[in-house]
Amino acid sequence: MPFMKTNHSGLALAATCMAVVIWATQASLAVSLRNLPPFLLTGLTLIIGGSISLPKIRSWTISWRAIGVGVYGIFVYHFFYFLALRNAPPVEANLVHYLWPALIVVLTPVFSSQKRLRSNHIVGAACGLVGAAVAALHGVSISNARFEIGYVFAIVAAFVWASYSLLLGTLKSYSAWTTGGVCIISGILSLICHYALEGQVQISNHDWILIVCQGLGPMGMAFYLWDFGMRHGDTRILGVLAYTIPVLSTVVLSIVTGREITVSIAIATSLVILGGILGLMSRSDPRHAPIAEL
Repeated sequence: MPFMKTNHSGLALAATCMAVVIWATQASLAVSLRNLPPFLLTGLTLIIGGSISLPKIRSWTISWRAIGVGVYGIFVYHFFYFLALRNAPPVEANLVHYLWPALIVVLTPVFSSQKRLRSNHIVGAACGLVGAAVAALHGVSISNARFEIGYVFAIVAAFVWASYSLLLGTLKSYSAWTTGGVCIISGILSLICHYALEGQVQISNHDWILIVCQGLGPMGMAFYLWDFGMRHGDTRILGVLAYTIPVLSTVVLSIVTGREITVSIAIATSLVILGGILGLMSRSDPRHAPIAEL
């Protein structure tokens, strides 16, 4: 039995790391598809991502609670995130939005009475936040920074994603493949928002290739992997590891665009790695659930 628990925790950590790596490509794909309205792009990619689970449709957990939690996390999060980017400087709004890993770490005891924060979790979260700030504000002047309503939307988006991630841990008899159905529902809602709020555009063949890549990766498999990790892993540790997303995205974006990886990015990466190490420097709480199938 101890072996099963260790394997269980290890699978959750591996799934989360894979999701983080996939999400690191999101910024580069988004830049390449910036000619498309955000709700249209979200709707198309979510439906493509959700279609991955169709061969496993019999494994879907059909319950109003599971669907409600999923739509809350995937659709409501993207809704407020896009409002944030539209109503505040994008880089600064994105930085505020990346408060969600810290919220996952800090809110873990609220959603799980068996887990308590230790000093290493708090310090690790702080290091990750500083690293994310260095990466996000690299080369950006904030001398003219001022309050924008978009920052409020960014905070709401951060809270929605953090609380959604922690709520996943309360769905014990839940198959990760159910996320596919939730993605399809959220994608349809996004397309409705597109037709109601955005203008119509032409999509080129090249755009379709990138849309499929984004749908299968950052808006598809990453959600299934994150779902599995958050339900079966230690959310304090996984929340700290999530800080690698903004840094990795910056590094990938620099490579794709041919920009030099500067000292600022190196410092940010070091801080995030330090934060991850600090977050990992404790044993996970005992988990009694069996290994779940994806």
